[in-house]
Amino acid sequence: MRRSSGGKVRWFTVVFLMGGTVNAAHASPSNGVAGAPRSDPLTDAPSTPSAASAVPDADSDWRVAVRVVPPLGRWGAGKSKDLNYPTVPTLKLPLAGSWGGVAVGAIAPNGVWMEGSASSLVATAGTGWETTMRAGYEFGSSPKPNAWTFSIPVYFGYRYANLPYVMTTDGHYFTEDMSLLVTGARLVLARSFRRSAIELGLDLCGSLPLVRSEPRSPAWRQETVLWIDAAIVLGWSTRL
Repeated sequence: MRRSSGGKVRWFTVVFLMGGTVNAAHASPSNGVAGAPRSDPLTDAPSTPSAASAVPDADSDWRVAVRVVPPLGRWGAGKSKDLNYPTVPTLKLPLAGSWGGVAVGAIAPNGVWMEGSASSLVATAGTGWETTMRAGYEFGSSPKPNAWTFSIPVYFGYRYANLPYVMTTDGHYFTEDMSLLVTGARLVLARSFRRSAIELGLDLCGSLPLVRSEPRSPAWRQETVLWIDAAIVLGWSTRL
């Protein structure tokens, strides 16, 4: 009877030690390897892109713009010469105004921009028209939502003009048909919103004739050699 009691005590001790070993193994932080750190699904989950990086950057978007010159919002002056008296230069002031104009353009993310425009022209002798293609670079701050920004787009381009003279001769109406090289700059103040912006600009432009048509009358031999104008430009642009 004493031997049986001692055997039971030994078996109970062995079972207790084995159970403690198994419990310790389950309680230790491991992933199947003793001593390895335990993974936490909340902290070890793969990182995801932040919300800021998921939002498109405004600086990486193209913008398109529609701009208008209001009636009488453009005036210019020019230097001309009479081929019958080539040593006597004449200043035309104003050379021509405008009943209005419209332009459509695009601005790349790197600041390069281009624009095509058409305008009416008016002078004391009558009316005319012109079309211009411009390309250049936009200096200044990038558009920021709900903020005012200032930029200076500079450009060069080509213009074809049916330019009315500032005066008539012998009661006849004359225009000059010319191809011109243009260069200039635009001062632009813009108010940006979420995806669009409104613009208020002042355009300063100089034009040099490259090719011209023959005078319509041999008695009228005045030619424009320089054309400078300024225009108020109102615009609206949006990001694509």
